[in-house]
Amino acid sequence: MKVELRNITKYFGHVRANNNISLTIEPNRIYGLAGENGAGKTTLMRILAGYIRSDGGGIEINNETAVFSSPRDATARGIGMLHQDPMDVPVFSALENFMLGRSGGLKRDKAVFKRIFRKLADDLGFFIHPDESTAAMTPGARQQLDILRLLSSGTRLLILDEPTTGLSEDQRSILFRFLRKFAANEENSVILVSHKISDIQQLCDQVTVLRKGRVSGSSAAPFDNARILELMFGPRFVQSKRLPTPKGETVFSSAGLSVAGGRAGLHDCDLSVRRGEMIGLAGLEGSGQELFLKAAVGLARPLSGRLTLRGKDITGTDYHILREKGLGYIPADRQNDGLVPNLTIVDHFLVAENAPVWRPRSPRARLRAEKAIDNFQIKGGPNTAARFLSGGNQQRLLLALIPETARILFLDKPTRGLDPESAALLWFRLQTFCDAGGAIVFSSSDLDELLAMADRIAVFFNGRLFADLPVSETTVKALENAITGKRQATMGA
Repeated sequence: MKVELRNITKYFGHVRANNNISLTIEPNRIYGLAGENGAGKTTLMRILAGYIRSDGGGIEINNETAVFSSPRDATARGIGMLHQDPMDVPVFSALENFMLGRSGGLKRDKAVFKRIFRKLADDLGFFIHPDESTAAMTPGARQQLDILRLLSSGTRLLILDEPTTGLSEDQRSILFRFLRKFAANEENSVILVSHKISDIQQLCDQVTVLRKGRVSGSSAAPFDNARILELMFGPRFVQSKRLPTPKGETVFSSAGLSVAGGRAGLHDCDLSVRRGEMIGLAGLEGSGQELFLKAAVGLARPLSGRLTLRGKDITGTDYHILREKGLGYIPADRQNDGLVPNLTIVDHFLVAENAPVWRPRSPRARLRAEKAIDNFQIKGGPNTAARFLSGGNQQRLLLALIPETARILFLDKPTRGLDPESAALLWFRLQTFCDAGGAIVFSSSDLDELLAMADRIAVFFNGRLFADLPVSETTVKALENAITGKRQATMGA
């Protein structure tokens, strides 16, 4: 089917998120939609998928006007959207989430849906058990669950917002093969919203770039990467890279750390972190790195082993106490675990002061909010709700909320879903933090990012710390080997 967006305009308060945007989606093609965080990509796609209404302009499907008052209306016309953050109910199982929104809901025969679920999952290579608790699933697995649900709903125009975030390379390849096959049908088309130029290069027939709520340009394949980046950011874009930092004494260590949970748990992990050091954590989802981060900041209780902070035992210490002792943490799921979507920026700083949000706004909290907006270039005002911020601006807010007393940061996929400029700004902040004597431990599924930003890379495999690799002696091939459990990786092969 042919879908046209005509002169779409959308305001959030005084902020114009979409400014007179027109876009035509022909069948049998894969379109890329690029732009920095806050450029208006997700807002535009949420209008197309029926989640929000535009303030101007309209939608046509096969030359007929379409008006959507809900996502159900868009679904009925064959439009489905995979969101950047999971859209599931954590207390339900994977199968129950898969069944939501169907006629009859959870009252329908689960055995029928279980067969459909398993066949789809097997076809895509997704290892999700239908009876698994969604709350226990990793962000990547929850994203895969959303993909399964959309593909079973009769979607003809499939919108994917940063779909490769949280997927392994094998899962990414399987997904891309499916999308090509899906778009090969003369009735189907795909819109890929992504800041990853490599994904757009590999998959898309055409790309449209948004900047500050407007269309800044379009291009057909093959694409010029430099031109796309210039359309996104202008000539000012500069790629971030790690700069050498002097290393000091050990500030944090784990010894024999074992934690239950996830796919494989965490077993007998020994890892130390020095002042001024940036350590990257690598591994397939569920290999143990997420549990290490949670245990380090007091959000998962160790089964055995010992954690020390500046030589003092902190094993089993509560997260809030560790925060006061200088540990900072940013979770992978910023919307559900990091921020409260309906609270404003200034409300978040009130919470950070342990003040109730219903109390009259404190001048200190508002001053901190205004300072954070300026220092971290957050595109919003003190009274902007977190849910109205783009993914990159939500991540900047999380970084701003870390106490100034923090001396070591634990970050779970800190650049997840960020455009290159937002990621560059974040790494500049983190580099400055290390230069001032801080230490950072971060996880990432991007091997190039790990090699560019870390001093050492700790690779987890099947619940164990498999390799501890100095970046100066490591290659992409060595990391790939270690992530898949090949022992020669420890020799830098």
